[in-house]
Amino acid sequence: MTAAEFGDKWPVANADSAIVFCEAPKAVYIKINDATYPLNGQAMQGSKPDWSWRKKITLEGFPGEFSLADVTPLIERGLQLCSE
Repeated sequence: MTAAEFGDKWPVANADSAIVFCEAPKAVYIKINDATYPLNGQAMQGSKPDWSWRKKITLEGFPGEFSLADVTPLIERGLQLCSE
């Protein structure tokens, strides 16, 4: 996926592209700049939940404001890949 394809709601602040992929049964991951991060609970299964990575890669809001961007569309795309 790329920022150009995704449009204004691209949730990754530090990259113009990312690879979203799925591992059985429904674990969705995102690979950005050679680092892989879990996107959903299935991907984090068996490990301590830690969503702090999102603060490093997501940025949304008005100038001077920081908030976590919505990664739901990325998760939905990954889940589509699971069923292909």
